[in-house]
Amino acid sequence: MTDQAQPDQQGSDEIDLAALDDAELVKQMHDDLYDGLADGSVEGTMILLDRGWSPDRTLNDALVAGM
Repeated sequence: MTDQAQPDQQGSDEIDLAALDDAELVKQMHDDLYDGLADGSVEGTMILLDRGWSPDRTLNDALVAGM
């Protein structure tokens, strides 16, 4: 039973990325990139694009800066 609980606790599901403001979301994306959490990076990218960020800004400010 403990094995099933651990992946849920360690996953990126704990943070509601959509509830974060832009600055907090970008910081979280930097952390996710550093930790190799692709799902969080993809979700954050889509959220920023949906919020009206240009692809160039999203790439440079949220993704490249986090690498």
